[in-house]
Amino acid sequence: MTFPFFCILFLFLAGCKPNPKDEVQRIIADPHVPVEEKARQASFLLLGDRLKEIEVIPDIREDGTPSGKLKVTLSVGGNSALTFLGQKEYKERMKLEVALLTFRLLQTLRQLPIESFRISIVKPYYVKNSPTESVEEFEVFRARMERDSLDSIRGFQNVDSFAADSYDSPDPEVLDVMVQIVRSWKVELDELNRVEVN
Repeated sequence: MTFPFFCILFLFLAGCKPNPKDEVQRIIADPHVPVEEKARQASFLLLGDRLKEIEVIPDIREDGTPSGKLKVTLSVGGNSALTFLGQKEYKERMKLEVALLTFRLLQTLRQLPIESFRISIVKPYYVKNSPTESVEEFEVFRARMERDSLDSIRGFQNVDSFAADSYDSPDPEVLDVMVQIVRSWKVELDELNRVEVN
């Protein structure tokens, strides 16, 4: 066998792998997958190793009966305590990263009955003034969104959230939606100012 043959075979096999967006659509369309499991599987596919934890629970009415809607809680973050950003850029970048993840996930799952969505940033950080040098994970940010707040976000339905290939340079339309998402959050915890970047 020749080298060009292996190159062609590799390109063919690499092109056969479905992208996460298509995989999610396949899962959502499968009538045999329970709605809670659809939200879980889609989150793992879309967020990959950035997803640390997920909880999907049915919403319960005041009378104790299920409403048929879901409450989704996610923890996202990285595996490294290193950053090359300054203090101000770090806080803004973290919020925009989470806004893009929120945009992609909720736009892709808009067919599911998600009533409320809570997302947290959980990342490893070096502990300052510790007797031993250590790295520990901390929840540094948590925000919540309700389903009805998505309707007021201009572009949420029709701007392709996958048009952003990175958090640094998204398309202007995607960036506009990300900024609107940040503004619509009901922030429950914000310790990003306490993170010291050296």
